[in-house]
Amino acid sequence: TINNTCKYPRGKILGGSSSINGLMYNRGHPKDYDYWKQLGNPGWGFKDVEPFFRKMENAQFPAKNLGHSGPLYINYSTPVLPLQETFRDAFAEMGIFETEYNGGNPIGTSRVESNIKHGWRVSGKNAYIKPALNRKNLNVITKAFVTKVLIDNVTKIASGVRFVRNGKAFDAFAKKEVILSAGAINSPQILMLSGVGPESLLKKYDIPLLKDLPVGKKLLEHIVLPISFSSNLTQNKIPLGEQVNEFLKGEGILTASFNIKSICYMNRDYLGRPDFEFSLISSMGDNSYSNKTLIWPFVDDIAEGMRQLDRDYFTIFIEILHTKSSGNVVVRSNDPKHFPEIDVNMFSAEEDMEEMYKAVKILLDISKTEPFRKINASMFLPVPECSKYEHSSREYWYCIIQYLSIPGYHPMATTSMGFDPKTSVVDHELKVHGIRKLRVGDCGIIPATVTGHTNGPAFMIGEKLSSMIKKEYMPNSNM
Repeated sequence: TINNTCKYPRGKILGGSSSINGLMYNRGHPKDYDYWKQLGNPGWGFKDVEPFFRKMENAQFPAKNLGHSGPLYINYSTPVLPLQETFRDAFAEMGIFETEYNGGNPIGTSRVESNIKHGWRVSGKNAYIKPALNRKNLNVITKAFVTKVLIDNVTKIASGVRFVRNGKAFDAFAKKEVILSAGAINSPQILMLSGVGPESLLKKYDIPLLKDLPVGKKLLEHIVLPISFSSNLTQNKIPLGEQVNEFLKGEGILTASFNIKSICYMNRDYLGRPDFEFSLISSMGDNSYSNKTLIWPFVDDIAEGMRQLDRDYFTIFIEILHTKSSGNVVVRSNDPKHFPEIDVNMFSAEEDMEEMYKAVKILLDISKTEPFRKINASMFLPVPECSKYEHSSREYWYCIIQYLSIPGYHPMATTSMGFDPKTSVVDHELKVHGIRKLRVGDCGIIPATVTGHTNGPAFMIGEKLSSMIKKEYMPNSNM
């Protein structure tokens, strides 16, 4: 951290954050969506949304539960490493066996499924935008910065957006509706700058209030604890030049997704919807190519210690999937150029700390298995602030958790979907409460956490929103 401020990357690029993310593909668990429906959102149960997942998916491996003809390519992360066998066998010794996490029972270990085609990232840009660029009804404007939605202060009807490009302001008007899809961080900012948000906050910054809604009020996030291990499992160090040559042929480690190789979903009771995600990240390059600073992006002394290790290492990310803590996103002024303030508020709910501690104890058991002993795996935790506690004690691990945990970069629920304007921002058709002809379509509408990474649900939300719009204006349309 710098001045108690953490990095929180978002993708201001065609394709949004799908163009910069870790590429992991998850649908989430069927119970996630059934719970959305129970919250008062008809049409969002798993049976309702599953056809949209299948429509967009293009799995390049046999998988009866996934689609195989959509624009979103899904491949296993390659190459397969001996370390993945260690990971699999260690969990198997604990009674957790292999599965296919995007179908059937997700509890178990799997190779990671990634949005990759021939070694290249598959994002919203190349899956959806690029193939549609020649359509007469599509005009993509880059280097544009949206400052507000244009809303009539009497009729409360959205008519378009104002944006700045090359220093000049322009107004773009909608024939039917305005669709806001700036992500779970920037959609709330734009809404608040447009007069839609918490009354007290807008009044504070002299923003005329059009509709008092809890915009940005319920930021949900996954919480991640990276734990690194040194080991004697020698891996061939591939020079950077050779890595690039392999990449140009669609092969090698540069075609992998952030070196996330394998994953394990677990439930504390070994049944039902997963509570924890354990993901394996390998180190495979020479000193000119290292993901050490990616794994420890906020703690410079730990990153430096990792660089100086003269042994091979790997990292396991522990991710708490269904957090109870919630934060908020708020504007800091009425100037659109000022970044919003993001307060993830991790561990504000005590249950999340205890959940992470339970997951740590599982990893400690994993570290004692024969497969981990065979490679002499040893935890690397140089955190002097925690040395005052007895190693392996609850107090020690609470300190480690507090010091090293980071957000999962999966923001949700900042424009939450629901039927009550006091607790939600959009209805089940993603229409903003009290504002006509304005919808939001991104992960901000997710009302409760999903089991896994949010890239898959984000695309599904787009597909379902498209279907709802077509049914409203073209009732004879199939989807």
